[in-house]
Amino acid sequence: MKNDIVLPSTNKGYISMHVWSIIWSTVLLRVAAWLVTYIDKTRDAGGYLSVEREFAFIAMIVLCGIVVIILICNIVAAIYSARNVVVLSHGNDGFLEKLVVTSYGFPFSINKKQISFNRIVGIEVTQSSIGRILNNGDLALELVTFTNAQTLEESCEISAINDPHGIKSLIEKSLLGHEGLMIKK
Repeated sequence: MKNDIVLPSTNKGYISMHVWSIIWSTVLLRVAAWLVTYIDKTRDAGGYLSVEREFAFIAMIVLCGIVVIILICNIVAAIYSARNVVVLSHGNDGFLEKLVVTSYGFPFSINKKQISFNRIVGIEVTQSSIGRILNNGDLALELVTFTNAQTLEESCEISAINDPHGIKSLIEKSLLGHEGLMIKK
């Protein structure tokens, strides 16, 4: 419908999630560069390495391997995790009543999860310091569904969205006019 709330994940949001691994990779590369300098400065006249220099050389290779693994994992995570779209849908009566999470994976797979609910009882925004600078973060929704036999409560985490505080206020605003849906304070 035209008033549905669409929440696509963003690469900018996932980059802010991987900042610390980028920083640690940079530190490890700097240590490896220092080890290379140490090895080159301490070669003997014949160009051979002593035992302690061989250890430094092996340590440098291990550090570079760790950095490569960290970078590959982060690149894969950033490429494939930033393909989520969450839609909060209004029903025929104008109430928010359905949450559809669509994930696009490697290479052409699509996963859809649909949650029908009666009430939103909690909205929580989480932002890291980098997320605050880039104005993105995570949104956690607590959804309640009433059935004949029981009440089901389910939580849904929406990661790496732009302007999470604006989205929270938009969801709260869309709930104000409806008696059947409310936010528990």
